[in-house]
Amino acid sequence: MKILAIDGNSIINRAFYGIKLLSTKDGRYTNAVYGFINILLHLIEEHSPDGVAVAWDLKKPTFRHEMYKEYKAGRHAMPDELREQIPVMKEIITLMGFASIECEGYEADDILGTLAGEADKNGDTCIIATGDRDSLQLISDQTRVVLSATKAGKPESIVYDKAALFSKYSMTPEGMIELKSLMGDSSDNIPGVAGIGEKTATALITAYGNIDYIYENLDTLDIKDGIREKLRAGRENAYLSRTLGTICKEAPIDRALSNYITKPRDEQGLYTIMNSLELYKTMDRLGLGAQQTLSFSAKSGECIGAVEFKDFECSDKLYIIWDDSIYLCSGNNVTVTDLQSAKPLLENEKIEKWVYDYKNFHKKCVLAGIKLENVIFDSLLAGYLLSPAASEYSVERLAREYDAPIPETCSEDETLKAAALHKSVCETLIEKLAENAQLDLLLTIELPLAKVLGDMETEGFLVDADGIRGYSEELGGRIEALQNEIFDHVGYEFNLNSPKQLGVALFEDLGLPVRKKTKSGYSTNADVLESLKYAHPAVSLLLEYRHLQKLKSTYCEGLIKEVSADGRIHSTFNQTER
Repeated sequence: MKILAIDGNSIINRAFYGIKLLSTKDGRYTNAVYGFINILLHLIEEHSPDGVAVAWDLKKPTFRHEMYKEYKAGRHAMPDELREQIPVMKEIITLMGFASIECEGYEADDILGTLAGEADKNGDTCIIATGDRDSLQLISDQTRVVLSATKAGKPESIVYDKAALFSKYSMTPEGMIELKSLMGDSSDNIPGVAGIGEKTATALITAYGNIDYIYENLDTLDIKDGIREKLRAGRENAYLSRTLGTICKEAPIDRALSNYITKPRDEQGLYTIMNSLELYKTMDRLGLGAQQTLSFSAKSGECIGAVEFKDFECSDKLYIIWDDSIYLCSGNNVTVTDLQSAKPLLENEKIEKWVYDYKNFHKKCVLAGIKLENVIFDSLLAGYLLSPAASEYSVERLAREYDAPIPETCSEDETLKAAALHKSVCETLIEKLAENAQLDLLLTIELPLAKVLGDMETEGFLVDADGIRGYSEELGGRIEALQNEIFDHVGYEFNLNSPKQLGVALFEDLGLPVRKKTKSGYSTNADVLESLKYAHPAVSLLLEYRHLQKLKSTYCEGLIKEVSADGRIHSTFNQTER
């Protein structure tokens, strides 16, 4: 069989620091969980394992601490934002049908080593996924290591077998242990031999194989006397470091690899926890959207049923979703029709309209010669007010996010089911808005604004094109002046819009500290410049230069291009992107 063994702490650390902080509406952090799941799914797609085991460190001393009290001393404490995500990730791993393993007195590396050792004995395959080079010592004919790394500021994964390891480090797996014996490891506070760095240690192990041979023949080795004396003085630490740096393959865990074969996942449990974490895209990737399917009932009168429009009975409330057709729900009936057929209902002032995307539906009605009356709710805007940072506000997502009751429906038509679901979503969201004291904001600000924006897009609005052109010219003058000021600081002229030339000017000629490098040179993105804002006057000038350039090109020249022959602009205003 093939087992995927994952260093849980290493991978979740990379996920946490590789993705900006994300959180739910109630303040629970999710970026590490989100990143870990993405990495996990990628590994599974790439390697197709029969089983997955995720190894975790415990916050307790190990046998190495008993041997050397200073082991891993000085490490920074784990951020609270990461710590709170680890128990959640462990729960998700179990719900996915994978094994989550801890072992008191041992590290995650030792669990990985034990699993790899069993694969070696039984002729099975072990894939170790980690961000820690320590696991490279576990490579064998049966075990490969997928090492997460960063190259030119971008994450990448490198698969190491024996050949790839030797090509990269000129070392065998056993040699990696000997290397650490001499050079130590500052991240784990393994001492090594004082004064022996990676270059010297690599040369010694490449030439002599291991520290046993080195110390047995120390007086006759062809090395400098200074190195000889450092080795002599550091003998005890070298052997201690080898012991500390050797991954144990005898951790007291379940060693039967067949017991780690993936189990059926807990669909409902996964749906519940990931819905609470608002990881909707990940849920879709996992195929968990099916948990939100509408239930059916065959009992007449107890379910929402689809009817022909001529048989549609409309009460005083009408729930509307739309695309090319209009889908209506009222009482226990749903129907589909065209806009003109629905006109009498839409223009009826006595019927409340609960719509999805009022602004664009209003435009659609205006263009069709229909006067849409008595719109009292917009589920799209309600979703936006409750969660302004969300990426989308589909009816299905809103139903998941706010746990809207799933209506029973007699229809098998997906869109008609969505129309029935929209009614439940509206009723749920209006309660949420009331709880948050946001209902008045929707009714008095957002809904009237949606109508105004719809009219502006339909009718267009007059602009002072000459005034915009004049302002554009004014900005052009200021941009030129800023450009000249920057050139004065640097000492020569160059293309400010060339990242390569700008990088040379800032980091070589002005000597500013390098924040990030890319494949093509120095990074000069907005984050880098903001971090250097006060390091040199040229940087603050450059930030203003870029801002005014965008203002001129996007908001002046862009607007001028949109002006029609009658002096109007018909721009589209996205009410949920402000």
